[in-house]
Amino acid sequence: MNDFQGKRILVTGGAGTIGSHVTDLLVEGGAREVVVLDNLVRGRRANLAGALASGRVDLVEGDIRDAATVRRVTAGADLVFHLAAIRITQCAEEPRLANEVMVDGTFNVLEAAAAAGAGKVIASSSASVYGLAESFPTTERHHPYNNDTFYGAAKAFNEGMLRSFHAMYGLDYVALRYFNVYGPRMDIHGLYTEVLIRWMERIEAGEPPLILGDGTQTMDFVHVRDIARANILAARADVTDEVFNVASATETSLRELADALLEAMDSDLEPVHGPARAVNGVTRRLADTALAEERIGFKAEIDLRGGLRDLVEWWRGERTAATAESAAPAPARIPVMVPWLGEEEARAAAETVRSGWVAQGPRVAAFEEAFAERVGARHGVAVSSCTTALHLSLVALGLGPGDEVVVPSLSFIATANAVRYVGAVPVFADVDLATGNVTPATVDAVRTARTRAVLAVHQAGVPADVGALRAACADWGLPLVEDAACAIGSTVDGGPVGRGALLAAWSFHPRKLLTTGEGGMVTTDDPEWAARLRRLREHGMDVSAAERHASGKPVLERYLETGFNYRMTDIQAAVGLAQLEKLDALVARRRELAARYGELLADVPGLTPVRDPAYGQGNVQSYWVLLAEDFPVDRDALLGLLAEAGVSARRGIMASHLEPAYADHPAAPLPVTERLARDALILPLFHTMTDEQQERVVAVLRDAAVRR
Repeated sequence: MNDFQGKRILVTGGAGTIGSHVTDLLVEGGAREVVVLDNLVRGRRANLAGALASGRVDLVEGDIRDAATVRRVTAGADLVFHLAAIRITQCAEEPRLANEVMVDGTFNVLEAAAAAGAGKVIASSSASVYGLAESFPTTERHHPYNNDTFYGAAKAFNEGMLRSFHAMYGLDYVALRYFNVYGPRMDIHGLYTEVLIRWMERIEAGEPPLILGDGTQTMDFVHVRDIARANILAARADVTDEVFNVASATETSLRELADALLEAMDSDLEPVHGPARAVNGVTRRLADTALAEERIGFKAEIDLRGGLRDLVEWWRGERTAATAESAAPAPARIPVMVPWLGEEEARAAAETVRSGWVAQGPRVAAFEEAFAERVGARHGVAVSSCTTALHLSLVALGLGPGDEVVVPSLSFIATANAVRYVGAVPVFADVDLATGNVTPATVDAVRTARTRAVLAVHQAGVPADVGALRAACADWGLPLVEDAACAIGSTVDGGPVGRGALLAAWSFHPRKLLTTGEGGMVTTDDPEWAARLRRLREHGMDVSAAERHASGKPVLERYLETGFNYRMTDIQAAVGLAQLEKLDALVARRRELAARYGELLADVPGLTPVRDPAYGQGNVQSYWVLLAEDFPVDRDALLGLLAEAGVSARRGIMASHLEPAYADHPAAPLPVTERLARDALILPLFHTMTDEQQERVVAVLRDAAVRR
């Protein structure tokens, strides 16, 4: 089995159940280098322990939605095994994410494979393309029109993409339609664990397996090692532009499965039955695998009983290891936030340093253009921070002494401070309890004849209702400035936050989803304002250093007004461009983690997690929860309990009017602001956060909720 000798092979999703077994076989087959691309959401580094020990496996933590990363890891690949996907249940719950991963991600892989001249792509498809088949055993020629799942639709579309890339670019491929996969390295801890895992947990606890319905639903179970072997056979075989069923060609009912699992676990329990699922469109699966046997030499070798014993042995080993880990020294502290910075950013910064141009220059211009396009604005002006972005926005509006600007007190103090920088007076408005954002009503409550502008914040990435705010400000004749420091990747009214904004200010601090270390941006659709903002950020000069350098002749600048030194460096901008490539994947990952927090917190009394408003979707820059007023411990005590458990958390958003800097500043009653400032806290959330870490966080909250 050394036919992969000397080859460089890419495996997407290679740390998952199937992908890790494929990787093992590739290492055994003599591959020179196996590159595993996996975002480690469901895949685990532990699945690759043996393969990594060979020294010939490179695990790249990345996402197939990141086209630049996919191109980089595919370069020089002789073969590509494309297994990265999300589960069918998650596809149903998050169809937009499913489209991005299953369809856009697959396009990225095929595009990169064709460009790299890869010899062949072995792509994972699914029996879901059939839906409830009309004939059994089901052959590959069965039509896809009975499927009604997004997962199956995406897999069918991917098969079409494979055929089109074969026709357009000569990209060879084989697609494998897996039936019901089981075996070692199944997802144990995720939200979407398979029925076998749940049954094993019940049986081990002395509880009978629960069958939903009468147990007559059938499946065609195929062991993961058989599936991995099918991938290898498909790569070896001199076939292309074909699709094969991969299954055991044996029909097993849920009742038969439960009985076989009980036998494998040496249990004399009897299954119990519960109400059938309201929707259960596929009640029978049985594959015809004759074509796979004829064309690639595949036939399943592991029978169900032997496979289940293998699964049980592995699962018990995992439980033993988990028990041993629980007896180990205290786990590492869980941080509240970890920026997603890696090799791409390091390389971009290094290339900028080597270019010789490190101050504001061509990379800043490129970053401004790319960022503005991302948020739906015509112009972007990069600056040194969001605070300076707010300051310049207010200067551009001509605000000064005697003017009032309505701002939320519930915001980082820089929002109010920026108003003071221009000599104006911040007037604090209350906020909506659910979103932490100002509303037309709360603004109108404090608006006076001296009000000259409204400054609204998209709090912690939760979008403000800018449709309503813009309409109200238009009626009042007031400009609306948006503090979008935390909101890159959030959406409102069907588009990105920032689209249509008069002036929007952004932050690239490490606590934000897109970071350049420090830095900020102003976006606007007005070219004259953009030109003035650029002038103001560099001392009021009428021509930038980059423009002087590019002219090729001496240019003497003039200083048209008093400006500031608020520039961004090209090093920061290069990092920002690399970060933009990751943004969609990062937002999706944070939303996935937030959804899991929601599941875990559902039975914790007295806690209300932040949720999306009806008019938009947050990026989960911060995941905050609000304590009920009768919660057994106060917020600060809860922060202490979390800290004792090794969990870093933060108070919720501050109330600026309660800070010493504003002690002598008059403010109207702000009951909601003070409630949120007193009773909200921010939980840890970062892209590499594990299920176990989330469970540790929630365990502290659950214990605190029942204290009396």
